[in-house]
Order: sequence, then structure tokens, then C-alpha cells
Amino acid sequence: MYERGEFRSAVINSSAALEVAVENKIIEKMKTDGLADQDIIAYLDTTKMDFPQRCDRQLRDKAGRSLVRDNLVLWVEIKSHRKKFRHKIAHSYLVPEKVETEKAINDFESAINWVESL
Repeated sequence: MYERGEFRSAVINSSAALEVAVENKIIEKMKTDGLADQDIIAYLDTTKMDFPQRCDRQLRDKAGRSLVRDNLVLWVEIKSHRKKFRHKIAHSYLVPEKVETEKAINDFESAINWVESL
């Protein structure tokens, strides 16, 4: 999408990919611990609309590390991209510039790689 100039979609999809990576890592760790699907769903439901808590408390509790606390510099960037672009793109006309889009995508990718390495 980025290469086709679809900057809005590229940022939204990159952010969504991070959300999926965090959720998948929590699920992976919970399944390794032998927890039932219904328990996993119930646990994730407590942060359904609170991505920062999912990246902090839940990721730390299940994977041993918190993106928020253990990679603060990257988290600040992610938080900024989500505030500046993801939410506004979804609800307004905002189109990020090419350079901003590339930075956001790279930061989301770095965060995904960090989470997946846990």
C-alpha cells in the first residue's frame, strides 16, 4: 500500500498488525500454559479497548516483558503514531505525508519484531 501511495491504509494496517502481534503473543503464551480458549478470551476482553494496557500489563504478565516499560523509546513513537494518524485517519480526511508514513510503518514493524521475539 505504501508503494502505491495509499498512505492512509498503510498506517492503519501497520497499526493493526501490531495489535494482532501483541494479541497473538499473549494467546501463544497462555496456550503454552495450558489455559482454555474461553479463559484466554475472557482475559483479552479486559483490555479489548485498552491497547496500552494490553502492551503493558498483559504482555508483561504473559510474555515477561512490557512494550510500554521495557522499550519506552519505541512505545512513545508508537503511541504518537496511533494518536496522530491511526485514530484521525479512521475518522477524518487526514492523509499522512510519505515520510511520515514510512516512519510510522518502520516503527510499527520494529515493535512487531520486538513483540514476536518474546
